[in-house]
Amino acid sequence: MQWRRPGAATEANASFTEVPVELGPVSDRAARWWAAILAPNQGWTAGINADCNVFLAPWSTTLVQTGKASTFVLSGAYEPAEPAIEQQLPPSFSVAASYIAAYAAHHGAQDQSRVAFAAALMLPSTARITRTIRLLAPCPRQAFSDEGNISSANPGPAAPVWGDDVHQLDRLLTLSCNNFLQALLSSVAFEPDIPCNACGAWIQGTFAVLDSDHVKADLQVLTGALMARNPKLGFLWVGAAALGIHSFYLFDCMRTLFYPIDLTLAGWTNTLMSFIQQPARAIQPTQDKIRGADEARLLFLSQAIDHTEFPIKGFPPFGSTAIADCGLEVQRHVSCGKSHQLYYSTWTWDCRDGERETVSYEPPKLLGGESVLRQDDGETAEAEDSCIQVDYSRMDRELDCAEVVTRCIIGWLREHDGFPIAERGIREHEWIDFLYESEDDEPANPEGDWKSVDRRRKAHNIGPWIARTVTHRRHSFH
Repeated sequence: MQWRRPGAATEANASFTEVPVELGPVSDRAARWWAAILAPNQGWTAGINADCNVFLAPWSTTLVQTGKASTFVLSGAYEPAEPAIEQQLPPSFSVAASYIAAYAAHHGAQDQSRVAFAAALMLPSTARITRTIRLLAPCPRQAFSDEGNISSANPGPAAPVWGDDVHQLDRLLTLSCNNFLQALLSSVAFEPDIPCNACGAWIQGTFAVLDSDHVKADLQVLTGALMARNPKLGFLWVGAAALGIHSFYLFDCMRTLFYPIDLTLAGWTNTLMSFIQQPARAIQPTQDKIRGADEARLLFLSQAIDHTEFPIKGFPPFGSTAIADCGLEVQRHVSCGKSHQLYYSTWTWDCRDGERETVSYEPPKLLGGESVLRQDDGETAEAEDSCIQVDYSRMDRELDCAEVVTRCIIGWLREHDGFPIAERGIREHEWIDFLYESEDDEPANPEGDWKSVDRRRKAHNIGPWIARTVTHRRHSFH
């Protein structure tokens, strides 16, 4: 971190509205730090020098004042000045953190400090959506004691918002820089017990509640509803709401289910983003069928040909498949009678000296027990009486996302090995059938013509095609 040159960030303008900032008892060095942080434009810079370039920190901001702008006026009980050499250097991380904690304790604003910290964590994600953040000017409220000083409702100890463990801050900053935070937040729309062909009704019903007047008009109620779906990620929703970007995640990602799934981030935060993370249930010897979701999990876990990547949509396939109609990879794992699940095992750091440091990870409790449709004992939960009025008039089946999601899931599951005869109805359904219309309508080519080969079995895929002929499921068709 470096200071800007003195006076570079200040502009004298009589039209500015002064906003007092009472710092309380502070040193000159602390006052200098606060003046730089709250200065117009940018009173400080933070970056990393690499290859003769300076890369700014992802949390760098510039205070731009437009219209009837406000300027911060600092006041407080200043302590004696420190040596000039210390004034020229910015304070260390721990010292700067103590300044913020002391200010929050002085005003009894620890909760507001946590909200501000959550908003700062969302700054890198915000920069991918918009370059400008509009914040309301602060409205200071002062409560004076009998002695005339600012009284604090809850002074408390001057501790940082992330707690006493500084490594927790490292984890939060690493999470803050992740490119897939939108997947983490949008995962609150995912429900593991909803099959892909019914997810559209689930999403539209969800937004019938979120779009209702009494929820949409109250940001606190809306944020609370989103936090309730996954409380451990609630602080990120608070930060998104404070920056005004919550609507992007709601309407551009969650409503259309147009967000990426990142299994690494999901495993690191123990967040359920896809059915593929849940365990494939053990099959009893007397069973002759396997659920479609478990078949998909075993295909991915076994890294079967053409199933090395997980489905891009998180909702599970519907129905079940005869075990005899499954691929050999699935049959081999089914016969062992054990449960199978994808686990997040390690985290590896690439260090500056070229070495790699691997951190082991203790697998948490199996995911999947937090469904709103099932109670702890596995029984279906009954809806509770509620007085909330939900308007379903804006539901539109034409905007149902289930068709796209179903096509993605069924395509991932059946595209390469074909459909079992028992699934002819699925293959001929209008959501799926049109994928094969061009293939079905093509005239037969002369014997020996290379065009007579199935369109999926192109020359550059001849290797996987030959391999599939060995493990191709019986009684299947495309």
